[in-house]
Amino acid sequence: MNVQQVYELLNQITGELIGKEDLVTNDLSNVVDVGTAIFDATTIDNYVKSLVNKVGKVISVNRPYKPPYPNIKRESWEYGSVLQKLRCAIPEAEANPSWNLVSGQGANQFLFTPPTVTTQFWNSKTTYDISMSFTEMQVKESFNSRSELMAFIGMIENAIQTSKTIKEKGLAEQAISNFMGEKIYNNNGVVHLVTAYNNAYNPETPITMATALYDPSFLRFASVQMMLYKDRLKDASNVFNMGTVPTFTPEEYLHVVVNSEFAKSVEAYMTADTYHDTMVALPNYDTVNFWQSIRDEPGGLGTKTYYNINTTTAIDITTSAGHNVAKAGIVAIMFDRDAIMLCNENDRVTTAYNAKQEFVNNFYKFDISLFNDVAENGIVFVLD
Repeated sequence: MNVQQVYELLNQITGELIGKEDLVTNDLSNVVDVGTAIFDATTIDNYVKSLVNKVGKVISVNRPYKPPYPNIKRESWEYGSVLQKLRCAIPEAEANPSWNLVSGQGANQFLFTPPTVTTQFWNSKTTYDISMSFTEMQVKESFNSRSELMAFIGMIENAIQTSKTIKEKGLAEQAISNFMGEKIYNNNGVVHLVTAYNNAYNPETPITMATALYDPSFLRFASVQMMLYKDRLKDASNVFNMGTVPTFTPEEYLHVVVNSEFAKSVEAYMTADTYHDTMVALPNYDTVNFWQSIRDEPGGLGTKTYYNINTTTAIDITTSAGHNVAKAGIVAIMFDRDAIMLCNENDRVTTAYNAKQEFVNNFYKFDISLFNDVAENGIVFVLD
């Protein structure tokens, strides 16, 4: 083991801490150990110079991954693959004959009046699997106890679960992005916040996407608009959907997903309680750090940027209907719980034991369906 004398460095640091020394460069090159990929098994003790250093503690990195993403997962079913949705048209009113009584005449009460019912079907599935081999006998030699070995195995299982969580998050984001893309392509339920603000207030310096998140007046305006549209979705109409049957979305069915940078700006620049009580307190309110990606390479010049607002609020997709949509500045979406769904999940593990080489192969298989229904309500809020 390498043992470094640091008394001179500590005397220097002490002087800086108590104000007796100026700020100077501290050489930490031989003080802080950043680890190595391979342990030098010939490293020996500092006493008899012949004892090999042993591993004293093993930390298996094992922490659950809980990323911020909307919970749009719905129920599963065992038999059948098709999701069928039925809608009944709203009947028209007609004259009430009870107040039009004429001697010798009467209304025909035996006329057949069937409901007008439309049906829609979804029948698709996404699938993948993850393969992992496990040994016990061959890896025991690297640990001091069974508990260390089990921690190691648990770490591998957690890594697999993390991989599945990342992939499920990606599927949820793609389902939302596809819905947003269809709304934007068809210009249905798209709120252009910057344009609306500039038209309403006609500021001397018009708000842009670059300045919007730092302008308290705009953020208050945008928050009010979102609160208004939340209430408007309660009205039965076809204004915010592409269906034929008037649709409404009560608060318990409303899902709101907001870009985190926009949400934090609103909380910082306006009364946090107002926004919290009206929006955050909704049963299905979520924030996301990005819709599709956190990284971009502006202009293709080789310099990559991360978490830039132009990237985190953008989608660049070909929708399931074949529409090419590239749009930046999307800060929020409201949608009915039945508009965007991950459902019919089938998460399972199959196992094969290799007796010849004494190891186990696990195959983590995952199926799930991604459904969009544009006949349900949805509103996209954009900084343009």
